[in-house]
Amino acid sequence: GDGFISSISNVLPHVYPALRDACRSVDWATATYIDRALQPIYRAFALDTNPCPVKYALKHRRGINDGVRLPLVPVAKETAAKIGAALDQMGSAADETSRLPPPLAWRV
Repeated sequence: GDGFISSISNVLPHVYPALRDACRSVDWATATYIDRALQPIYRAFALDTNPCPVKYALKHRRGINDGVRLPLVPVAKETAAKIGAALDQMGSAADETSRLPPPLAWRV
């Protein structure tokens, strides 16, 4: 295959091109750094059914309406708090297990 599909890329569209470019250029240090930074977001989004976490994340980051149609329901308050915290953490501090600075292309 070539490329990937990620619902999180709708929320952080600038991160995934940086990840793709790092992989294509065999820059595994940068790709690993980005992937590690995304882990809390992956875990938070896994707490509910897609597209509900994406809708909430877009509301949190950009103020976009997070309404969903039945049979879907908005994410629970606890899940929303975890998604928000993971997004707020993204790019705010260097990964303690890495000595690389955050790549400029994906700082949020």
